[in-house]
Amino acid sequence: YGAGIEGCSGTSNKPVAAADVKPGIAFAGGGAENAGIQGGSVFAYDVATGKQIAKTMLDYPNYAGVSLTPGLVWAGTLDGTFAAYDMKTLQPKWSVNVGNAITAPPMTYSVGGKEYVAILAGAPSSGSPGINFGHPELNKPADNMLYVFSL
Repeated sequence: YGAGIEGCSGTSNKPVAAADVKPGIAFAGGGAENAGIQGGSVFAYDVATGKQIAKTMLDYPNYAGVSLTPGLVWAGTLDGTFAAYDMKTLQPKWSVNVGNAITAPPMTYSVGGKEYVAILAGAPSSGSPGINFGHPELNKPADNMLYVFSL
């Protein structure tokens, strides 16, 4: 199972002075250029055959990855939608919009026999809040917030 960004983008290379490279901020030697509106997807592959067995297209990119619980695939998108998908069909089973971009993978844990799924939402982890993949509505400040849901 995985999730990703669907669409085209390019890169630009530009000289950068050593003094402009800041600790803790990703340095790629250039920049990304959107080539139109990009969406996302959640997908499943059969690892024995390499064939894709299911895929669901999403309106917004997934910049975070997925997590699995029995029968469900959990994923979040840059518009703040956190959702559970049926593991076999990848059809949505539940979703909520938390209002902040989701850029971290979901995680699951249990306490005293009770299961939980958690997701961190907030500013993109790359340190570049202007990443919008062709969606200008994503250009908004965001505070980091941890959301936890019981299963």
